[in-house]
Amino acid sequence: MALFLTSALFAEERDHEAIPEPTEAQILAFYRKHIPIALESLNEAKEGKREQSYAKALQDAAHLYVSYHEMVRDDEKEMAGFFVVEVRVNLEIDALLHRFHDGDLSESERKVTKEKLREKLAEQLANTINIHRTEAKMLKQELTQIENTLKRLESGGKALLDKTLQEVLHGEDAERENGEEASGE
Repeated sequence: MALFLTSALFAEERDHEAIPEPTEAQILAFYRKHIPIALESLNEAKEGKREQSYAKALQDAAHLYVSYHEMVRDDEKEMAGFFVVEVRVNLEIDALLHRFHDGDLSESERKVTKEKLREKLAEQLANTINIHRTEAKMLKQELTQIENTLKRLESGGKALLDKTLQEVLHGEDAERENGEEASGE
């Protein structure tokens, strides 16, 4: 019974078509536009210079592509932008750390790399702050919707209960009869 009442009160979830699996060309174009540093990793995997196979790297890239496009489709364009920034900055940080620890750098090159790493960490922090601000804004909007639904339930509860009772007791016949009575008056 509670499920019946709940389904009557809330709009049904949107049915979304799945984002189609991207082609290799779509993935490469996506990476060129949003995450250029990732192209290097893909090329290294393709050339066999990485432990990860090219097929696995493409599969991971396809997952990022689909996740991004799902956010865009669901009107979360701002979050989609933060998502690609997060991926890009994390890869840039990894590359700088690798260069710093594994590279044969002079002291001045280490200093420049350390400063670049600091800049990327600051960008990562700013992006994280933006993500949380946007999430807080979305939660406030959701809370407003819940409060509005609660107000509608509290103000129209008796009518909803009467209608639900008729539907439960008499099924669709009662619903049709009520419709005919209303039109015949």
